[in-house]
Amino acid sequence: SNPQYKELEEIYLMNANLEKDSPDYNTVIEKIKNDHKTYLRISEENRQKFPEFLEVAKNGYTQELNNRLLEIEAPGLNEGEYLRQFEKFQDYYRGLPLEIKSALEDMGPRILQAHKKAYYNNPIVFPEFPADIQNKFSQEEQIAAWGNYVNQDPYHYNDKRIPTEIRQYLSIDSLKEKWDKLLQKNAEHIDYIPSEILSLWGEGEIENYALQD
Repeated sequence: SNPQYKELEEIYLMNANLEKDSPDYNTVIEKIKNDHKTYLRISEENRQKFPEFLEVAKNGYTQELNNRLLEIEAPGLNEGEYLRQFEKFQDYYRGLPLEIKSALEDMGPRILQAHKKAYYNNPIVFPEFPADIQNKFSQEEQIAAWGNYVNQDPYHYNDKRIPTEIRQYLSIDSLKEKWDKLLQKNAEHIDYIPSEILSLWGEGEIENYALQD
């Protein structure tokens, strides 16, 4: 019952030269069934020797990942709630070893869809995505997400994080109306309007806001 002995016993089981169907082998199988994270403590030698350990662990990881995906797939989540739930999911998924992610490849479509929804809601989170996920975004999807972002607030168009190759495709016609509303409240917003959007006003129109102010 000594906790230090229990710890040594655990270390032994995870690193012993196991034999198929031996008592120690069966104990390790049971430990993985009870806690799939146990797999990560098994020696590399035993992982290579017994690929069935990963298959047993896969069941637990699949269930845990499914539960986390259900949280962000719940209907009725607003943008803020979705992003908060997604952040928790993202932290978990990002921490999974590559061999675990590869074993869960059948859940790939749901995982990708979760990332795409988060990206559309807020494309600023993109750098936090794993490289394999980033590579699955088309240019059209990126343009749509950044277009949604700048239409939320005209000041977003000034965000330096918008990729140069995407900015050139963003429609700015709708932003003129949004800047108009801001200028009606305070003409000082003029100082922050990008030149390409300023050009949408006719001659003398933009100056009228300053004069009225």
